[in-house]
Amino acid sequence: MKRNITLITIFLFNFSSFSQILNKSIDEVDFIHVMKELNYMDEFNSTLKLIKSESKETSEENPIEAFKKKYTEPENTELYKNLETAKYNNKHYGDLNKSAQRSLKTIDLTLKICQAGNGNCDYIKNSFNRKVSENNDYASKTIYWGKKAGTYRKEYNNYVNKWNNELKKAKEKNKNWSKHTLYPLSERAQNSISKLENIYYNYKNADINNRDKLKNKNVFSEKIKWLSLEEAINLQVDKPKKILIYLDFKNNVSKLIKQNLSNNDAINYLNKKYYSVNFITTLNSKKEKKIKYRDQVLTFYEFANSFGINSFPHLIFLDEKSNFIAPIGGNINLQDFELYLKFIANDDFKEIKSKDDFKNYKSNFKSAFSSN
Repeated sequence: MKRNITLITIFLFNFSSFSQILNKSIDEVDFIHVMKELNYMDEFNSTLKLIKSESKETSEENPIEAFKKKYTEPENTELYKNLETAKYNNKHYGDLNKSAQRSLKTIDLTLKICQAGNGNCDYIKNSFNRKVSENNDYASKTIYWGKKAGTYRKEYNNYVNKWNNELKKAKEKNKNWSKHTLYPLSERAQNSISKLENIYYNYKNADINNRDKLKNKNVFSEKIKWLSLEEAINLQVDKPKKILIYLDFKNNVSKLIKQNLSNNDAINYLNKKYYSVNFITTLNSKKEKKIKYRDQVLTFYEFANSFGINSFPHLIFLDEKSNFIAPIGGNINLQDFELYLKFIANDDFKEIKSKDDFKNYKSNFKSAFSSN
């Protein structure tokens, strides 16, 4: 069980090195190397994906990350800017207020001198009243911005205090967070983990000359550019090519997978002439993937039945506008596989009018694919 948890941890945590979490008997680099060497990377990645999906539903969110989402630096910065603006405006209007007071004293002195000389002092009185009005306006603004500064200061202090308190709580909780992230996995996930571990140890314990026998033969060649059907159809808009769809059950050991899709010449031809799509299903229909075609979302069986297919493996050929051309049974030898690939890609099928025509075409066909 200890080794099982190490694989779970690989996917859930972004450690810089697997060595911190793998069992001491497993070297991190060597483990990945063995998975690649034995062609089990698809199983390895699907197992980690399964573990993540199961754990995600029951794991708590990292409290530090949750805290950061709730209290962000931009909000803190905005409050600080508001505070500084209010303090500046308060100081600005305070200076104007002092300036108005000095003006009033000057005007008051001028008025007294005017009155002492028995002159007409109305214009001075008007100037005095105007300055009094301005001074009151400046004073009210000073009070306004003073209150604003006080309000922002209070909000800012409350925010900082709350930030520090919440951060302290999050850090404390984070110490034990990892204990709450791993929950019991399904039997399916446990079996997948055990399988990968057994594969690794069997490889390490096997004689060097016999290790090739442990390789997973039931894999797609990584050289084939596999796409989803939707991706393939979208690519046809700018670069028209025919589409080859491969339909099969997961873990079905067929000649097509072993020989044809792993053949270098076939791979090169497929990548050049076709958009390749694989649609693989399991016997568990509740969790099987669906495929979108002609504005319909179909299950594996619905998609296959729409082309009259009820046995697997099978190939489906679509033209450059994703229209159906023909289905071909999948368990065929390499020479027939090559024949059908070229027969469809070169539009030779359009010249065939009868069974005899096809028979003649097949008898004259010269294979160019060499077995690996």
